[in-house]
Amino acid sequence: MFGKFDSTRLTIVDFMGVFLPGGVWTILFLTANKMMENFSKIPSDFLVTPVSVAFHYTKGYDPVFYVGITVVSLLFGYFNMAISTKPAQFIANTIYYLTHVPKKNSKRTGYKDYLEKWKFPYIKYFVKKSYFEDVKEFVYQKTGYHCTNIESSSSYQPFETCKRLLKIHAPVLSEEANRREAQVRMLASLLLASVFNIMLSLSAFISSFGIPWISDKLFPVYQNASPYSILFPWLVTSFFIAYVTALTFSLRRCREVEDVYLCTLIVCKGKSINDPKKAFLIR
Repeated sequence: MFGKFDSTRLTIVDFMGVFLPGGVWTILFLTANKMMENFSKIPSDFLVTPVSVAFHYTKGYDPVFYVGITVVSLLFGYFNMAISTKPAQFIANTIYYLTHVPKKNSKRTGYKDYLEKWKFPYIKYFVKKSYFEDVKEFVYQKTGYHCTNIESSSSYQPFETCKRLLKIHAPVLSEEANRREAQVRMLASLLLASVFNIMLSLSAFISSFGIPWISDKLFPVYQNASPYSILFPWLVTSFFIAYVTALTFSLRRCREVEDVYLCTLIVCKGKSINDPKKAFLIR
């Protein structure tokens, strides 16, 4: 009913989800290293930014160097994949809370209450959905645990249980869920990278004003740079990229959970159609 599982497509998505953010992080670290170099070592016509550094390392280097950069990018990517989702969730929620304007005649939610409501996997949001009770009923039929036990056993339930049921009963739908998770993890890593990019651009912009110690000792490469030439656009672009990435991450993260629940309903409804004796959710 649900087709054939294709692991190759998922492997490619996983690889790109690791390599792309890892490459961005590698460029940003190379940029940070260039920013702290001695001013005399940097050509006068070379202004250190992530774009200029990326183009700088695209020519004139041994192939072994590029192999090393690729390996480092993969290592950065795998490391970020493991730790990025929770801090990215906090940053995205904070950005949305600070930039979101409440609807007319509606009271603004407190910051802690807002974070609690949009805590992954968004139980307080999905509990109001009409299909959520059906999802919990299906999980109960398959695991033997009541809904209250499932929700209190782990902060990620019943979401994690639904993913495991999809893997058992519908590998193709499970593949789609894993692909969405890979996309979310990639966005999480890119969001953290964009925040780091803001820190670099803000440091460069401040250094260009000739502030003692910061311009002389920490980032000497911007001593003679005009703050409004390329540094200010870099700063504005960094904030814009972080904002867009944060909103995209929030939407994709919530959609990931919703799609898993809907796929779970597809599985249980499909079993109800194929086997009337297992019509758990027909009411």
